[in-house]
Amino acid sequence: MTQQKRLQSLFEQFCDTLGYKTSAEWNAKTKKYSNKFLRLDFNNAYGGYRLDWVNENSSESHFYFSSRFSNKEMAAYLQGLMQGYELKKSNS
Repeated sequence: MTQQKRLQSLFEQFCDTLGYKTSAEWNAKTKKYSNKFLRLDFNNAYGGYRLDWVNENSSESHFYFSSRFSNKEMAAYLQGLMQGYELKKSNS
């Protein structure tokens, strides 16, 4: 499995754990998505990976950081977010 596929799998696990959607149906008539969703964006020219919210009206906003991360950094970031979530859940 390539590093990109592993990262995509980790992203999907992260979204599943926290209940975030990773896609939505596009309605051409209303020109809107059916729901807000999280996207793992990659752009080599800008420096790597970033998490973006895609809103119903197709605008985008940053999940938390606007900075981009390398493959390894994004994997560590996602794992840390999931561990923090699980720790908070177990202490509630």
